[in-house]
Amino acid sequence: MSNNSGTTDLKEAAATPDPDAPSRVVGIGASAGGLEAVSELLKHLPSKTGMAFVFIQHLEPRQTSRLTDILSRITDMPVEVASDRLRMKRNHIYVMPPGVDLTLSDGMLVLERRTESAGRHLPIDYFFHSLAKEQGSKAVAVILSGMGHDGSAGLKSVKEQGGTTFAQDEPSAQHGSMPASATESGYVDIVTTPRKIAAELTRVAQDRQAKGTRKRSVPENGLKTIFALLRARTEVDFSLYRKTTVRRRIQRRMVVHRLDEIDDYFAFLKRNPEEVDVLFREMLIHVTSFFREPETFEVLKTAVLPRFLEKRGHNDPIRIWLPGCSTGEEAYSLAIIVTEFFDNRPESPAIQIFATDVSDRVLEIARKGIFEANIAGAISKERLRRFFSKNERGYQIKKHIRDLCVFARQNVLRDPPFSRLDLISCRNVLIYFETAAQKKLIPFFHYALKPGGFLLLGGAETVGYFSDLFEPVDSKTKLFAKRSVQSPPLSGMEIEIPNPKEQALRDFATPDARTQPDIRREVDRALMDKYCPPTIVVDNGMKIIQFRGNVAPFLDPEPGDASLDLFRMLRSSLEMPLRSTINDAKKSNGPVRKEGILFQDSGQASFLDLEVAPMTGSAVRERCFLLLFEASRLAVSDTTTLKSKRGRRNLQDAQVSQLAQELATTREHLQTLIEEQESTNEELRSASEEIQSSNEELQSTNEELETAKEELQSTNEELITLNEELKSGNVELTEVNNDLTNLLKSVNIPIVMVDRGLRIRRFTPVALRALKLIPADVGRSITDLRADVEVPQLETLISDVMDTLSTREVEIQDRKGHWYNLQIRPYETADNKITGAVMILFDINAAKLEAERTKMMANYAEAFIGTIRSSVIVLDNNLRVRTATDHFYDTFRLVPKETEGFHIFDVGNGQWSFSEFRALLEERLPHQPKVTDFELEHEFPRLGRKKIKLNVRQVEAANPENAVTIISIEEVT
Repeated sequence: MSNNSGTTDLKEAAATPDPDAPSRVVGIGASAGGLEAVSELLKHLPSKTGMAFVFIQHLEPRQTSRLTDILSRITDMPVEVASDRLRMKRNHIYVMPPGVDLTLSDGMLVLERRTESAGRHLPIDYFFHSLAKEQGSKAVAVILSGMGHDGSAGLKSVKEQGGTTFAQDEPSAQHGSMPASATESGYVDIVTTPRKIAAELTRVAQDRQAKGTRKRSVPENGLKTIFALLRARTEVDFSLYRKTTVRRRIQRRMVVHRLDEIDDYFAFLKRNPEEVDVLFREMLIHVTSFFREPETFEVLKTAVLPRFLEKRGHNDPIRIWLPGCSTGEEAYSLAIIVTEFFDNRPESPAIQIFATDVSDRVLEIARKGIFEANIAGAISKERLRRFFSKNERGYQIKKHIRDLCVFARQNVLRDPPFSRLDLISCRNVLIYFETAAQKKLIPFFHYALKPGGFLLLGGAETVGYFSDLFEPVDSKTKLFAKRSVQSPPLSGMEIEIPNPKEQALRDFATPDARTQPDIRREVDRALMDKYCPPTIVVDNGMKIIQFRGNVAPFLDPEPGDASLDLFRMLRSSLEMPLRSTINDAKKSNGPVRKEGILFQDSGQASFLDLEVAPMTGSAVRERCFLLLFEASRLAVSDTTTLKSKRGRRNLQDAQVSQLAQELATTREHLQTLIEEQESTNEELRSASEEIQSSNEELQSTNEELETAKEELQSTNEELITLNEELKSGNVELTEVNNDLTNLLKSVNIPIVMVDRGLRIRRFTPVALRALKLIPADVGRSITDLRADVEVPQLETLISDVMDTLSTREVEIQDRKGHWYNLQIRPYETADNKITGAVMILFDINAAKLEAERTKMMANYAEAFIGTIRSSVIVLDNNLRVRTATDHFYDTFRLVPKETEGFHIFDVGNGQWSFSEFRALLEERLPHQPKVTDFELEHEFPRLGRKKIKLNVRQVEAANPENAVTIISIEEVT
């Protein structure tokens, strides 16, 4: 009892609108400079709009926000910090707190743990996605001043749901990169100043309140005039697009421009051609993402891709077409799973993915393959690492995947299709077309697929009336396989209506074409009518394919749904004999004839001969049977014979014989049914509906020419598509070449690039002077030039570098004695191939001269020490002996091997380790680097007492470790 009443209360509460609930939710996103912009917006916004406002700004996680205090001084609307599960109220402003992400759910604000997308925090995108999902067409999104591109992806979600979007113009923004990124995305309705955005928001709120009294109608005549304007500017006819969607998009643009009548909007379109472009973009709904509906891609990997390998030639590529590809996410998703599928296989065929759309703007985005960082949520880390490269905007598809996809403009309702395709993925495209267009496109796809090809549709789409052309493979993912039946000719698939002149010419020419008789066919028909027995052609499932001659006497169709099933059309008296004859023909795989079969038609009795012959030959792709009906030699000549007593007896005998034969046939048939596998009537009916005739017999010359023409059209379309891709690639190559040229010009180092044949490819301008090169030397062998700098065995050095992949360095001189350091490095391409070498010439003349001068000074010092005839000793920074004069060794009876490298206080068994000498070196010398005529007296072992005079000098160096101390010792007598 309580449960029921509680449920009732909930239903009543849900049915009663909340008076405080906002009519719309406006999301405002900003970053650097956004405070000034939002202040300007709120200053000119009325306090009673009926809407709720949510302000999202980039904040440091640990930053204390004062936004509520600042904004409260500007507006009369209550301003509060958003809290978890807070139900929004109209005429309120909510500010996102720092350190969290904010979303919208069931009219409440929800706080979530802050998420990082590829190292970047994108709170505006995050909120706009939830705003679009929650509010749908009532969502309003505003982008104000800021740096980066946060919000652009969220605007796309809002536009896909039919919401309204605004962006601040760059001149009024302190930092215009974020509004500019939003504007460039093409998903912004109005770009203007914050003050005018406030006025537009006010108008949107008033328009919402007045919706009950003012309704913008779009009559059929108004649609036609707008369609004509769009067709003239964009070459796209929207007359076959779904009218409800088209009207809704036109009404949105009328709301944006404050127009109530369709005639006024048409006049506005004629005055403003740029509005026609905006309306064209609005008409085209681009809803796509990477690996959308993952179960679909799993079915493709398990049920479709393995079939691609069956009966495929070595040079037969896999061809996939995606009409309505939008910004390319699905095309790249297919390229990725196909690449993964062939990873572990020794041989993989070439892959061609044709992705087409009528919008040049989305095709340009698809070709670049650059996507926002938030795609990481739909793609595994392994796929991100393998198939994407990181850049400042997010991720870019790697080149080897982009090369598999060809993006081109194509109007699927007008332009010829691609041919010999393995798969067509047309998900959620047909739902935007009227039924007439759908009925044209399904046979269109059937023609484009090769035998055994697959058609993939969206969840709300089906092949409809064309179940005879496609059989379901997976009903959940709407995957279909092409049936082996003849495709309707493309000439019968015309969709666009020609102009009146063309139609008149066509109507005038058609009767003449029909009146020209085909003499050969008429002769064949006359001969068949007179000399050939009545014949029925059936396939292996007993579906009638063709009638020849007068077969009407043998057929008696059942009332109800029309059917070509043989036994539902055959007269009952012939069913058992014919079934038995067909079974015998199947078993023997040869013609079987039965004679003298009693046949009654409208009370008249006669005898027939039945013959069943299997059809064979290269033109017959499935087993078929010829059923021939001939008058028997036992036929009753006239009715009078039947009326005689003998005739009646013969007739009775024939009837008894036929009944006995039918009884035996029935027993055989029942026995066969028992032995065969059981199947239900539903399965038989389903199999009967699915099995279609596949009669691909002789084609007339006109049909063959038409097919050849259509194939040429398809080939030409592919060539145009490839040409567009080549043009795009040439632009990229030009940019790269310009970058390389500017880089070489700005480098102040002589650099020369050579190929494997040692021919010069490029060089920097500095090399012109250093190596005496001229521009005409490009293409000449480096060994043929006679520059001032000669390198011994240059050819051997370069060959060694290319063979060993290691860098070589050599010091060389020019004819003037100037020194250079020549580095030779391998020239490596992007695919790790060595195609030449790079020669870099560094000027080392100054360093070389300095080294020679240093060496000369060292030799001078060494010679000076060796020739002086007094006792001199040189100590390093640690008071270890570096060298001494021969006079020192002779005077103090020492040898170099026991002196050099030893501490001065350890030399000669410590004979220099006395207090006065220690005090001089350790205490006085650090503060007085120059000591003159310092006298001391000491008892030297083996020498006795000596009185000596010392002169000490410290020689400093740039590196303190290299400083030395020179001591001159003079004996005082």
